[in-house]
Amino acid sequence: MLTQNLYNIIKLTGNDIVSNVHVETVTQGKKKKEIKSFRVAHISIDEARQNNSLISFADNFMFREIRKYNNDHSTQLEVADHVELLREEIKKIKKLENTQENRNALLAKINELDEYLFVPEVISVTSYKKDYSRFAKKGFYYDGKLYTRYCASSGNLKSNTALFMLDDVNKAVSDVFACGHKDISKSEEVIPEKYGAYKGLTTSGINFITLPKVVVIPDFEEITPKGKVNFVEKNIIDGQVEYKVVPKDFDSILNSFDGMGLISSAKVGQYCTELGLDYEPAALNIRAIGVKGLLINFDFHELAKENNIIWIKNLKGDLVNINNYDVLLTASQWKLHGLYDDDWGAFDRVQQDNDLVWGVQRVTPKQDDDTVKLNYQLVQSSNLKDDDIEELLKPTKELFTKLAEGDDFTTIKYLMEENLLNDETDHFRGTILNQALLRNRSLLQDTYVKEEIHKLVASNLKLAKIAKILCRGMYSYMVSDPYALAQWAIFRDKDKVTGLIPANCIFSKYWNDRNADEVDACRSPMTDIAEHNILTVCNDTSVGSDTFAKMKHYYSHIYSGIIYSIWDLSTIIHSDSDWDSDQCLTTDSAVLKRCAYRDALPVTYQKGLTKAQKKKYTIKAAVESDLKGFGNKVGFYSNKTTSFFAMLPLFNKDEQKGILDNIRILRLIIGEEIDSTKTGVKPKLPVEFIYQKLKSDDTKEVRKKKMEHNTFVPKYKPYFFRYRDTTDNDRFTKYQSHMKPICQRLLYITLDKLLALKDDELTDKQKNFKQIYIDCSPLLLTNCVMNKLCWNLEEFEKTIADKLKVDTEKNYVLLGFAKEVDVSVEDKAQVIEVFNRYNKKAAEIIKEIHSKRSTDDEKKEIIMEEKEKMQDETKKELYKICSNKFMLFDRVVTSLKDMDKDKVNQFIWKVFEYDLLSIIPKDNIILKAERKNNGDYDIFEVTRNDYMAG
Repeated sequence: MLTQNLYNIIKLTGNDIVSNVHVETVTQGKKKKEIKSFRVAHISIDEARQNNSLISFADNFMFREIRKYNNDHSTQLEVADHVELLREEIKKIKKLENTQENRNALLAKINELDEYLFVPEVISVTSYKKDYSRFAKKGFYYDGKLYTRYCASSGNLKSNTALFMLDDVNKAVSDVFACGHKDISKSEEVIPEKYGAYKGLTTSGINFITLPKVVVIPDFEEITPKGKVNFVEKNIIDGQVEYKVVPKDFDSILNSFDGMGLISSAKVGQYCTELGLDYEPAALNIRAIGVKGLLINFDFHELAKENNIIWIKNLKGDLVNINNYDVLLTASQWKLHGLYDDDWGAFDRVQQDNDLVWGVQRVTPKQDDDTVKLNYQLVQSSNLKDDDIEELLKPTKELFTKLAEGDDFTTIKYLMEENLLNDETDHFRGTILNQALLRNRSLLQDTYVKEEIHKLVASNLKLAKIAKILCRGMYSYMVSDPYALAQWAIFRDKDKVTGLIPANCIFSKYWNDRNADEVDACRSPMTDIAEHNILTVCNDTSVGSDTFAKMKHYYSHIYSGIIYSIWDLSTIIHSDSDWDSDQCLTTDSAVLKRCAYRDALPVTYQKGLTKAQKKKYTIKAAVESDLKGFGNKVGFYSNKTTSFFAMLPLFNKDEQKGILDNIRILRLIIGEEIDSTKTGVKPKLPVEFIYQKLKSDDTKEVRKKKMEHNTFVPKYKPYFFRYRDTTDNDRFTKYQSHMKPICQRLLYITLDKLLALKDDELTDKQKNFKQIYIDCSPLLLTNCVMNKLCWNLEEFEKTIADKLKVDTEKNYVLLGFAKEVDVSVEDKAQVIEVFNRYNKKAAEIIKEIHSKRSTDDEKKEIIMEEKEKMQDETKKELYKICSNKFMLFDRVVTSLKDMDKDKVNQFIWKVFEYDLLSIIPKDNIILKAERKNNGDYDIFEVTRNDYMAG
């Protein structure tokens, strides 16, 4: 798709606002009154970047409407062209002679780009509930201007964040996005949480497309698939929530196409041009005002013609000509249809009058992946034995063994094969490091490059221990049988909706091309053992040649995606998935299919028990719904599931049934937590899940009951979590440090040697100590599937550790490309000052981030964002010294020749970034990639001249 530019807005905290109270005394008649407001002082873009007070957003409906408000009617393509023009002008100036005039011009042009991509009308605010409740209803002043609440999307609410907008702009933009619907401030028309979430869709990053011609049809809610389920009952007794798991026949009606519609191939072709695509996608994830979901590339006009149908019924029941429409939209995709009395025509007229557009958030890739990485939820819910684990780990171990033994070529392939272009005759693209290596392979000997490769390998080994392991398969959109949806649209007769795909089967061009007969389909987040969906792949044998030929014809545009049947319980198995762009992993892995719990019943529960009430949508209602939605505990509840899986080996079979039921109960709790951003209602844990602390004044009987109760409470995380969270790792490392000398002192053996001994090799004293070590551990040391996988990889890592060590010999290849030049004393001092400030700031960032209570992934993301901003500021400082990038490179290297070489080398790589691709000299060898029939790549060397010759 067309490259998206990232826009920047100011980011504040609630404390930034409430700590700036302004009191004004006004006279009302004979009385004086104090009026309090919150007023935050203006900060520049540079100051905001330095203070981590900038946040980036891709272009969206909100930004487009703000531009229109400011009389800027540029198209998204025109905006992209202007940004590219500014960037090209910056590049040109960097090549000019280094003069004061050019240095000023360079900084001015960089500032111009910053200003162009800065949106002052919007401010993101992350806040604690207490602070938020103080300013959210009335807003706050920034730079003397009033900002009022605009929206809080579902994603925002998870991080206690809301967007505020310049008040006058907010009123105008919100009025446009109301699109003439009913006045929701005067009558109880909407659930505030849902309406807020839908308004939040205006901030989703999208590529704009022109309005299609749409007919809306009712949802198809007619089928109750046959099958048994584990039904979780929820009851409130004496103020306490109680759950019970009951096997029963499934008896609910499903929405067979929830969130999914159809789009004609002709319209997809038009959108390809608008999106800058060189292929026709199988599906588009779309957005419009109050509209979201997945559109499947399907020729519904052909099916209508085949059945001599021209006139179909729309949502209102009116007859319309199907040939006049590009898109069949289901009611579930039009989130606000009730505010227009189901009249799409009325809504569409306002869309056109307000010059609105649609947007595409994602499309299916040109080519699906051939290898994916699994996750621990998928692995822990499989019935894997030791041999199965070894088989599952085989591709991952083979990769790391090759890396340990490999030469430069193997390393480059590892670094780059995930960044291959789909055009198999083209060479690689990717990160700055990848591109630099393709430009000059001698950089593989550079100390910084070697360290980065070592970090990457070490990081992936660590991730492998939490089941980020290689497996053949791909992630793709889940698609409900589009043939059946077209039948519903055309006939509007439930008895004529048959679809083509039988129950428990899928159609997949991807898996047909790979001759797979059966796949394991998994959708995250996974909770229960029944969420491995083993499905038969439709082919000539499984469905018959005539039916399969019809499938291939009607699904010919759907080269990517897994097409499901409407007749089975797949959406239940996949944790209540829908069809609005949900993705799943499918794999033909023999071990995963073999080790799935095929007889396990899928888990479900009664929906709507926490359904919120419709209200008048006022600022008060909006803020109250924000406060209810703030915070997200999906991870917290998912961790309890993982703890339960780790506890299973501690209990007998009957007790394990109770543990598995607890996991099923958590399936309901996680579902309610996910839905809470739209219902405003948070789930409650049953008392059975809550750890009871022992008190000094507890009676013997009370203490015994508490200990029995706590035996089944998921308080501790499993061992492998030490590789997922630094806090858990620190706790376990500290525990080990405490126990090692005790073991040595009492048993005269190291703890590592003790743990390596088999049970029949241990003395009674050793057995006793080992059991104490296991029982007192801050992490569960049980023989659960994930712990065993983790321990397996720990042992494997020891076998390749020596080969993966970083070469201690220092080699600064990049610095060697610089020419030593004359640098004035003043310029040298400035360079050294910038260099020292950069290193000091980098250390401060890492120290500050690691002090926060965040997951490793969150910390890594924040550190990357912070360093990118710091690098931008450092570049600006250096451009004040020299505007020509080639001369600047020489001057910086020369100025820092007496400084720590490791730090200098890292500084140059980080700060010069993509400018290095012009500075690094080309060698005459490049790499070429060709895709093999099995989906893997052959990567080989060619001379640059041969490559250019074709």
